[in-house]
Amino acid sequence: MSVKKTIFFILLLTQVNAYANMSPERVRKYVASSGGVENVLKNMANEAANNLPQKIDSETETFAVTVFSNQINFNNRLVNLNKSDISDSLMVSAKKTMIQSNTKFVCSSPVSKVLINEYGAVYSYSLYSKSNEYLFQYQISKNECKHT
Repeated sequence: MSVKKTIFFILLLTQVNAYANMSPERVRKYVASSGGVENVLKNMANEAANNLPQKIDSETETFAVTVFSNQINFNNRLVNLNKSDISDSLMVSAKKTMIQSNTKFVCSSPVSKVLINEYGAVYSYSLYSKSNEYLFQYQISKNECKHT
């Protein structure tokens, strides 16, 4: 999985919401005026839903963005590969690359940094095959951001 694909998973969140360039103080005010972090995440997911499925490249698409409590979930699909087409070593490598790239980006993005570190938001990513077979999932929370 390319770095381009990996970074898109996170960029989708910041590109589709109007809050991406907010200062930390503006993020805090927005959370307060929205009635909490869950409502902010719902607004972000609703904006993303208007553009789904979103083709990332010839191999990958984001097909759903949902929210449950303080967790925003990005569901992504490999459009040309079934689970049986992917070797274990490639799966391990792709997951490692995605986690490293997304964690670094999410934990340093002005909006997500505040939402995660101050409000306990969790960013969750799931990857599926073209036939919707579950491949893997990972989360980025306050604990992961401590190490970046």
